[in-house]
Amino acid sequence: DAIAILDQDYMVLRANKKFSLKSKRKCYQEFADRDSICEGCPAEKAFENSEAQTATVRLGEKTYQVNSYPIAMGSGRATNVVNQYIDITQKRDLYLRMLQSEKLEAMGLLAGNIAHELNNPLTGLRSLAQVLRLEAQGSENEQLASDLFEIEKAAARSQLIIRNLLEFSQGGTVARKKITFDEIVERTLPLLKSVMRNHRQNIHLDTASCLIEVEPHLLQQVVFNLINNACQAMKTAGTITVETEVVVDALQKAQAVRLIVQDNGPGIPENLREKIFEPFFTTKKEGLGTGLGLSLAKKII
Repeated sequence: DAIAILDQDYMVLRANKKFSLKSKRKCYQEFADRDSICEGCPAEKAFENSEAQTATVRLGEKTYQVNSYPIAMGSGRATNVVNQYIDITQKRDLYLRMLQSEKLEAMGLLAGNIAHELNNPLTGLRSLAQVLRLEAQGSENEQLASDLFEIEKAAARSQLIIRNLLEFSQGGTVARKKITFDEIVERTLPLLKSVMRNHRQNIHLDTASCLIEVEPHLLQQVVFNLINNACQAMKTAGTITVETEVVVDALQKAQAVRLIVQDNGPGIPENLREKIFEPFFTTKKEGLGTGLGLSLAKKII
């Protein structure tokens, strides 16, 4: 672990090789390449109350558990602090994966039970509707045949939603397949009806001609998280826009596909924009968000 002894001005007095002190500088300049104290640094509190402090500090792609141990002469205020920096990036990443895996496993179990309980009656409903439609054909009651067709379509749509839910909740790694981004979005939108119902929806899908090679259920999670976040960001009824488009080069040759999710909520405050992809960072009230949605979306992409 990197270890450094700091004075009250955060100047590094001594440090081990892991800390890599090149010259006499302040700890945040040396270790984090910053001009101010790292956000969440426990050394500040350790100086104030002369008690050992622990906090998690994120520096770029790395996450550290920082332990600050104060050194006080007699019963006076701490004059120095020993900072220990423990790299917990991999540990935190494994924990994040475990949480997501458990969440999807629970969702998969629920989806499996729903599919088992609902698919049989839905299949019976579709079959009976088809039989009654055949009997109604050629009769004078065209409205009856039309209504039966609508019943059959509704049952088929319900079965499709159940199948999408099962695919969405698949855990582990599955084989990649070639699919269009439009199809991914179309599979995911029915799962978001409840959160989108209060908002005006602008859906423009324009990548039906381009195949991408992906694990569909993982990309579904990205689409789900982005749209869900956008809807939750609007405190009152607003407009949610979901677009897919083809990115072309100078010769008009397709190079990539792009997904755009836009809402007309208040936006992300400037001081929070650097944090939105950090695991467990959330601005939602307790119980409403885990802070994993965007970090997982970024990791999947």
